Amino acid sequence: GALYDIGCYAVLAGRHLFEAEPLRAVSLVDRDPVLGVDRLTSALLAKIAGTSLARAQSLSGPVTGWSSGVPAYISMFEYVPAKLADAPAVVVAAHWCGGSASAFFSAVSGIVAAADKHGFVMVFPQTTNPASAAKCWDVGSKASLIHDGGGDTQAIAQMVKHEIDKRHADAGRVYIMGTSSGAMLTQAMLAVYPDVFKAGAAYSGVPAGCW
Repeated sequence: GALYDIGCYAVLAGRHLFEAEPLRAVSLVDRDPVLGVDRLTSALLAKIAGTSLARAQSLSGPVTGWSSGVPAYISMFEYVPAKLADAPAVVVAAHWCGGSASAFFSAVSGIVAAADKHGFVMVFPQTTNPASAAKCWDVGSKASLIHDGGGDTQAIAQMVKHEIDKRHADAGRVYIMGTSSGAMLTQAMLAVYPDVFKAGAAYSGVPAGCW
């Protein structure tokens, strides 16, 4: 994969997602009027999911039975389309400080609609971290920056494993995206769990280990 930085935007893209030229900076940080997200995120997710989008339904959760030895303030929500693909891909979508799974679900409704069309699973983690007044993701502690360290990053990895085990999802097609604190979490997940995630898109984030 390759890491592209465009201002405060960084995207780690697996080479298999792009058949020709890598993503270019020109106008990619503008918002996509269809997806409701920036163009760089929509470009990455279009490669994952395709470009023809339909209307999505509703978020489910909190999911139970997915966690062990990770912070109790983290909850798991999911979007599973009515017509799930065989061995579906998994896309994790992480909210901003003070956000929620439902708020981010609404913010990326176009991408959720792509899940309806193409049958991939979406995971929407949620934090109510009491150590942060703004309810941000922990991306700076030793626990979160070590593989299976018991921090927020391990919680996200466990959510992915839950979907792989329960939905028979394709472990070779797991992706993550996020904005602000969720972008920082995206960077951390790509750094700490490169064995789990193939690519990610981070808007207004900070590189792993720099927070």
